[in-house]
Amino acid sequence: MATTLMWIAVITVTATTTFGLLTRRLVLVTVNGVSMAPTYSPGDRLLVWRTQRPGRGKVVVIEPPPGPWSETSTDRWLIKRVDAIAGDPLPLPAARGGAAAATVPTGMLYLLGDNRARSMDSRHLGLFSTRQLLGTVCCRI
Repeated sequence: MATTLMWIAVITVTATTTFGLLTRRLVLVTVNGVSMAPTYSPGDRLLVWRTQRPGRGKVVVIEPPPGPWSETSTDRWLIKRVDAIAGDPLPLPAARGGAAAATVPTGMLYLLGDNRARSMDSRHLGLFSTRQLLGTVCCRI
């Protein structure tokens, strides 16, 4: 009987701890806009894993960089795909003035929307700081 109670206590503590860790690491975000179409549509709900190390090709949720655009936008978060990470060569449009050897600096990301024609991304806003990163999209719910 005592052994059974001990196992119940261990399972309860483990489940509570796991739930607490997951709720701090996972965030639910709703898509607002068409910059990631056709991958994600307005109203889609995305489960986001809080991480500071996104990989190339991953979809991330990030705060808009400071500036005039972010002051007029109602979006709290931007959803974009990672095109280049620290150490990668800057894509040609970003490597201005023939600086083809320029690379993405440490702590920065070059992000693009999947719907290039309707996306405000690194082509317009420049590099994004990883400090503004909420996390990486795990899945659509």
